[in-house]
Amino acid sequence: MGGNDAVIDGDEALAATRVLPVADSIELTVLRTLTQAPGALPPAPPARDADMPGSHYELLGPVGAGAMGEVQAARDRELLRTVAYKRLHGAVETAPGVAQRFLIEAQLTAQLDHPNVVPVYALERDADGHIAYAMKLVRGRTLAELIAAARETLARSEPLPAELARETLIDHFLKVCDAIAYAHAKGVVHRDLKPSNIMIGTFHEVYVMDWGIALVHSAPSLATEAPEQAPPQLAEADPAGRTRCGDIIGTPAYMAPEQACGDAVDARADQYALGLILQELLTLRRAAIGHSAEEVLNARLRGERAPAQAPHGLPAVAPELAAVIARASALEPAARYADVTALAGDVRAWLRGEAVSALRDSLLRRTLRWVGRHRQATLVTLLLALLLGSLSSAGLLWRHLAMLERMQRRELLMARVLASGAAQAERIGDGFQQFDRLLEGLSSAASVALASNAAVPPADPAQPLPAAVKAPQYGGLAVDASAPSVQLATGSTPQAAAELGRLALLTPLLPRLYSLADDADRPQRDAAAMRHLVDEEETPLLWAVVGLASGGELRYPGVAGDLLGADYDVRTQSWYQLVSAAEGAEHACGHPFRSPINGELLLPCVQRVLAADGTLRGVAGLAFSLDILGQRLLLPKTPALAARLIDDSGHVIVHAGSAPLTETFEDAAVLQALAQTRSGIVERPGLWRVYAPVRALGWGYVVDFARDDES
Repeated sequence: MGGNDAVIDGDEALAATRVLPVADSIELTVLRTLTQAPGALPPAPPARDADMPGSHYELLGPVGAGAMGEVQAARDRELLRTVAYKRLHGAVETAPGVAQRFLIEAQLTAQLDHPNVVPVYALERDADGHIAYAMKLVRGRTLAELIAAARETLARSEPLPAELARETLIDHFLKVCDAIAYAHAKGVVHRDLKPSNIMIGTFHEVYVMDWGIALVHSAPSLATEAPEQAPPQLAEADPAGRTRCGDIIGTPAYMAPEQACGDAVDARADQYALGLILQELLTLRRAAIGHSAEEVLNARLRGERAPAQAPHGLPAVAPELAAVIARASALEPAARYADVTALAGDVRAWLRGEAVSALRDSLLRRTLRWVGRHRQATLVTLLLALLLGSLSSAGLLWRHLAMLERMQRRELLMARVLASGAAQAERIGDGFQQFDRLLEGLSSAASVALASNAAVPPADPAQPLPAAVKAPQYGGLAVDASAPSVQLATGSTPQAAAELGRLALLTPLLPRLYSLADDADRPQRDAAAMRHLVDEEETPLLWAVVGLASGGELRYPGVAGDLLGADYDVRTQSWYQLVSAAEGAEHACGHPFRSPINGELLLPCVQRVLAADGTLRGVAGLAFSLDILGQRLLLPKTPALAARLIDDSGHVIVHAGSAPLTETFEDAAVLQALAQTRSGIVERPGLWRVYAPVRALGWGYVVDFARDDES
């Protein structure tokens, strides 16, 4: 048995990638199972440091501030992660209604459980007695900053990079629409949507921020999630339906007319703001008219906005998108879209080259859309029509129009396969982000276990595993689904054995992590089901490993016998050294490699395990089977010939489908588009090829569909 597979990736070089936050289920498991020995009662909460009584957050420095409060970066002393810590200024906290609105903001943001709403971790009073809450620290830029950067780039007559391209900004906008549609379904109106309240993370995560003036019309699902004795309830809409003109809340440049007048607002006010934001990201300047607040408000009351004209260096705003903006920002709420989902649906229809509901379609417009995608074919067709027109009757023109109609039907089929491929690429990205959250959960859990004061015996590698059986999934190795195995480097100190013993506190967590990797909706299974899952089923996760700086290693599922060899030292392994150096990355994923145990293609990912003071305690790692993930994730619902994940050099990493496997992807045009993080569809002999970037991995997704429009 080769040692390479046993240590996740052997001597393969690793490439860095981003790891996302801890999954909720893993976080709960850490809090409930890792601070106590098996069978013991839960201990009292850990003592707080004297310099921050009542809080388990250590403030690291300011991130931002406003008139009402400030946001600081903070270190979570218990889960050992960096968060954003928001609190009110002491001078304004006593103002009437301020503390209640701040509390409502924290509760509301926490209850809006959506990928594009920033997650809230805790609500508390800080050392000075001020209300504060902790949330995810988003590292990135606001949409306003991206728009400004695009405007400055064009002013320098430079091409826009991929992250500032119009297609990228529209993609961000659609994620904002998804978050707002979710909030509206919960009965929540944001009331302050604007580019500066939309954060774009380093890895294209999109978060709608600042729900401080949100309004709740009716939210039974939110109410049922709140505790019975919750602090002040979320504000309901004014039952009278109106407030006096001038009593307004929000940002004037993005207000709907009814909001600017102080009228009662509903979800259509948010839709109005989204229309203005869409115009701004297309034109790179605000849609608001006026230089002073009074001028802007007066323009808002009249529903006036600047023309939707693209700046020099960008294509003109498409008539379809101009119509979408006009409908979303109509003066009368009744003239707007029925909901934000319909607004986003029109934008997505335009991206697919389909008609939008905001603009009446016509044969001319359908023809122009086709011409825009097939200019060469159109030129040939027109020349042929001119030639034939001089020799034949009007019947030839009729047949030409019939040909255009057939082409239109063909374009509709292309749009369907494009949508299917793009949706599958998004599902693949979501799946890998879930695995990243599991890795961070394992790293955090290991940090908590190593800091625990629970009385546990030191680890003994010679102690046999309680239930090891030969597992087909592991090439006939004897593995134990109920317990991890441990290994100590030669010459390790008693301290190393003690630390490895504390890692045994992870034992209740590891089967849950393994189960979550297989099925996110099934985090817990009984012992028999876990044995069957590990021993017999084809699961995505092969190994979960924690290596310690003191020389110990814990591995799940546990492996019976001397798999690693007497001279094995986890600290010398390439996967460990990738993130153990002080100047290196904190987390990374490596190049895929073939397992010598079962021949599967494995993707190794690792992350540092840190102490409260930031010192390195070890490295956590997960190894996933790309073969299994390919079977589960690659093929879309629409029948396809082949699907593949490829790296930036065109190497085919994993493949699925009936078409023959090739190690290298040779379509240069598609590779160039993926290098620019663009998605789309191209025609190839006998097939349509859909491609899209998988940003979570830095790879590309390519799927081929048979062309069924041949005649």
